[in-house]
Amino acid sequence: QAIFAEWRRDSRIHNLMFGALCLIAILGLLVFQRRQRVFDTVDESQKQALRTSEAHLHSLFDATPDALLISDAQGMITMANRQAERLLGYTLDEMIGQPIELLLPDRFRSAHPALRAQCATSQQAVRRMGEGLTVKARRKDGSECDVEVSLCRIETDQGLFFASALRDITERI
Repeated sequence: QAIFAEWRRDSRIHNLMFGALCLIAILGLLVFQRRQRVFDTVDESQKQALRTSEAHLHSLFDATPDALLISDAQGMITMANRQAERLLGYTLDEMIGQPIELLLPDRFRSAHPALRAQCATSQQAVRRMGEGLTVKARRKDGSECDVEVSLCRIETDQGLFFASALRDITERI
């Protein structure tokens, strides 16, 4: 497929790191989505403990070396970290609520919704993406960069989400 420049197997370290990133993304998504419901039912000391945990989770999410994006099943970006800002040139506010296709070069955008739909219905498609794939990403200024993308599927009470880790490999290519 034209979107994928080449398949690239990850090293064990990268796989372990991506697994940790997925875990952070899953925990973050669950915490952030349930926050208000929980806040309505706990006392002030528990609220402070939750705020502290949330702050730690935000710090972990932003401290990861890869750009992290979480999108819903419709392809709308629901979360992104500071590395995504640095790599892609968009602010968090400019990315949140936008379709993930915003980050693809124009020539690949029309094919992506079908691939996203495949990942929504096929765990095998997600596993292939989870292996690490080299693709082109589009920055805000229109320039392109080579990134290795790893994807994991997150099923929650609020629906299906995808966590994507993007590693800039421009210098390797």
